[in-house]
Amino acid sequence: MKKVLIAALMLSGFAVVSCDKDDDNDDPVNAVDLITNGTWLIDTIAFDANKDGTIDSPVPGGFQACELDNTLTFNKDSATGVYDEGALKCDPGDPQSAGFEWMLKNNDSTMTITGDIPEELQGDVTILTLTNTQFILSKRISINVPPIVIDQNLIISLRK
Repeated sequence: MKKVLIAALMLSGFAVVSCDKDDDNDDPVNAVDLITNGTWLIDTIAFDANKDGTIDSPVPGGFQACELDNTLTFNKDSATGVYDEGALKCDPGDPQSAGFEWMLKNNDSTMTITGDIPEELQGDVTILTLTNTQFILSKRISINVPPIVIDQNLIISLRK
């Protein structure tokens, strides 16, 4: 009886060890997969005056609800995307959606966006954070209103 019990315990221990689920996915998650996996909602846009990658001050006047429901969808296979005005449109005359093109460069640390989208998103933007639920971009802006020159970064935070 002891031999049967020992054999049963050994087999159950082997079953527990061998049936352990492999939750670790060995495939690396790359930037393209993270960017193209779902639709991104504009969370906030703010200033980074000292260019250290963190928000220093909000955009004066803030944003209207019609601006914060806008979304971006990046297509994986075609390096194109769709900018959508969301349910609340600030200007009824604006198109509901517009296409854009995007490309990663500099070892996936920079994205170039072109097309019919807001100026804040056009051109080269630096990727500060990219996870399954958060996509934070930084873009250098220079505003020259003599005698004042403003040279700082704009932080664009997207979320799912």
